[in-house]
Amino acid sequence: MDSSQSSKNFKGINLSGQFCFSPDGKTILVGGEDGCAAIYDISSREEMYSLQKCGPVWSICFSPDGKTIALAGDDGSAVIYDESS
Repeated sequence: MDSSQSSKNFKGINLSGQFCFSPDGKTILVGGEDGCAAIYDISSREEMYSLQKCGPVWSICFSPDGKTIALAGDDGSAVIYDESS
């Protein structure tokens, strides 16, 4: 991005944690040391879903089809969410 382009901030997101763009590029998954994760709409910068994991989130990802996400923590645990949950 050059200086002539503008950027919008995401409200309430600490991007110093983990983040991952969805395969379709429409959402971003963000996780942090506070054990919280959220999915945000890229165009509106609004939170769509809030997810909880007990303990810091160290790794996150979308499945290739974008319908499932995984959160992994420093305690060795992993949580899987799919679009039906």
